[in-house]
Amino acid sequence: MRGFLFILIAFLSVITACNPSEKVETEETSMVSTEEEGLKRPPALTVVTDNHSASAVLGSYSWTYIQENGTGSAIESDSGSPTELVEHQKSPINLKYNSDFQLHFKVEPIEYKVRIWENGERTGTVSIQNNSVAPHTNGSFIYEVSARWKQGTAMYAFLVNVN
Repeated sequence: MRGFLFILIAFLSVITACNPSEKVETEETSMVSTEEEGLKRPPALTVVTDNHSASAVLGSYSWTYIQENGTGSAIESDSGSPTELVEHQKSPINLKYNSDFQLHFKVEPIEYKVRIWENGERTGTVSIQNNSVAPHTNGSFIYEVSARWKQGTAMYAFLVNVN
């Protein structure tokens, strides 16, 4: 068994070392293309209210794409929970009670789900109609959006204050 494990590790090391298309993702190389096929990371999600719009914070994602040279790339990115992610949100979304907000993806996903977090715990799934969500009561809520495209999946989070 030890011999097999050693051979496997050696084989994987040789293959990895011989891969000339290895890429380190930087801020400059992670720009989102407007063409769905060329997306190098999940598209942006914007939350829109009657008088405000804000970007949701991108969390964990799993993404694959084809590079310009024809080779494939895969990215696995892990993040904290939605409660940790919203600490990086520039400003919370303020919404009046009985109002709603819309979710606008730069590229529409195949499907997505919206979950609500209260007091640091996921409390349920939220109903979506025409990309709109209507909060159910006053308070501060964290929303988690899980979306799927053919290139992969992504999770976003944002904070909404309902008054």
